[in-house]
Amino acid sequence: PGGKPNTCGGGLQVVPCAECPAGQTWSGSECDECTAWSLIFWIISSLALFGFLTLAYYLLTSQVTAKASVMATTGMSFGMTVNLLQSVGIVGMMTVEWPEHLQGFLAAFKVLLLDIDNYSFSCFAGSDTSLRYIVSVSFFFLGQAWLVLNYFGSKLLPGKRSWGGAKTFSTMGQFWQVGFSTMSTVSLAPLTCYTHPNGLQSLLKYPNVICGGDNGHTAMMVAGLILLVVGVFGFLSLCIYAAYMMPKWSAGDNRALVQSFRFLVFRFRLDSWWYGVPLLVRGPLLSLPIVLATDYPPVQTIMINVILSIFLIVETLSWPWKVPLLNLMDMWMTLCLMLLVTGSALYVSVSDSGAMQNFASAFSTGVMGCIGAAMVVMFIVAVSALVHRAAMGGATEYAVFNLGKVADAKLVRERLQKISKELLRLDESWLDMRIGNMSAFDNRLIASCITLLAIDLVPHKANELKFNFARVSAQSFAVRGKTQKNIYKADARMSREEKDQTARNSAAALAAELAEEEPEQAEEPGVEPQQVAEEDAEIPEPESAQLVEIETNMTNAPNFKSGWV
Repeated sequence: PGGKPNTCGGGLQVVPCAECPAGQTWSGSECDECTAWSLIFWIISSLALFGFLTLAYYLLTSQVTAKASVMATTGMSFGMTVNLLQSVGIVGMMTVEWPEHLQGFLAAFKVLLLDIDNYSFSCFAGSDTSLRYIVSVSFFFLGQAWLVLNYFGSKLLPGKRSWGGAKTFSTMGQFWQVGFSTMSTVSLAPLTCYTHPNGLQSLLKYPNVICGGDNGHTAMMVAGLILLVVGVFGFLSLCIYAAYMMPKWSAGDNRALVQSFRFLVFRFRLDSWWYGVPLLVRGPLLSLPIVLATDYPPVQTIMINVILSIFLIVETLSWPWKVPLLNLMDMWMTLCLMLLVTGSALYVSVSDSGAMQNFASAFSTGVMGCIGAAMVVMFIVAVSALVHRAAMGGATEYAVFNLGKVADAKLVRERLQKISKELLRLDESWLDMRIGNMSAFDNRLIASCITLLAIDLVPHKANELKFNFARVSAQSFAVRGKTQKNIYKADARMSREEKDQTARNSAAALAAELAEEEPEQAEEPGVEPQQVAEEDAEIPEPESAQLVEIETNMTNAPNFKSGWV
């Protein structure tokens, strides 16, 4: 193509004119000679990438909390941006004739899918297509090997500089998680064939490789299948298992296991810890229609839109990101991708009408502008997190990140204690009736709230108080060796007699207060009010006494310590 009949334009060679001669690289319009600078560029880029993997250990292994820390918020914004660009790159791989002014944008985003032949990659990895592909596949395994080498090398360093096993594993998982869409796209490349008019098939990404031919396709198939089985299916299976077991590990205080899979949960609310798995598979699912229907662009359009619609519904129901604004932005970006894919139908069989072509071009350009706006917002969130220097998802940062104001923690605690006291005074049968009259959504919300309070505030009593709502506790990510103690105001050295007397006094005070509010119940024939109060003030069972002690003493003790210490 691009030349006279029976010739190739731009210096390309080999049918179907898709490969530069040895020692040359494709610049986008023609084959250019490789230069020393091209080789130096790729060597420096490779070293910088491995250096960043080492740095990632320190950036991505901070403690997980219910709120999003500064680094977590920055990481979430960066990860969402990368995921968006990968998705746009996958959409750009659809067998649709995109307009020229969009092809440049889409080609730039394909860099994140390791479609880097336009950047003198052949000068670094060689002109042989199958060899370049094998180098691309080996990148994912070399990155993991580099982190393992760092782990064992750090053991030679003294004290705290030595890498931890759980954190190293989490960093390795984070590396494959960020590159999962790229990994799946690269592994499926040898399986994505399109048909020529003469009946032969070529690889969509490498047109000079004939599917089933003897020009390196077999070697590419072997390398791709290894990456698909180990890197895609193997890693995905491991993540699914970890997401399934995470609540059990958290409840059993298996902190090493929880922290090993920190990469899977740290970006999401602790009751939506599982969302890392659906987010992981979105990229491979978007690539699948292009593989299965390479010669049928309309089928690709329908299947990709169905996949994006399902993910939009799941995200709407779960609202998983810790920073509320990121939930809104993620849904906005998904909607933009759906519009971009829908707009691709305009290029499947575009009319010769100039008005139709202008509309198609303007529509796609507008959608790309919306995606660009989302990227700008992600950049602002990341910069604001670094400048603000406070945990996101709490009451101390900008209201726009939370899509509204968050109540102060002290006020929430005061209201929670007050309503707890009032609930103890309500008639149980009336309370049962009122709760029974609530809608299923309200009932489920109350049960979820009780589970949250049980797991995060009184984890040592969680098994007795929580409902069957799975949730990961933030304390599972705390440093090993810290234990739950001294969370009650009552002095630990108080004798049993003193505790019983305190419970007795509290029960008597509560009974007297109830007797004053309901005098008609106390005025029974032959029974004095004081007698009723004394009967009600009998020493309760040890379990009740402990509850009363906690409830009445959680107001004024100065040495109160809350949470994990």
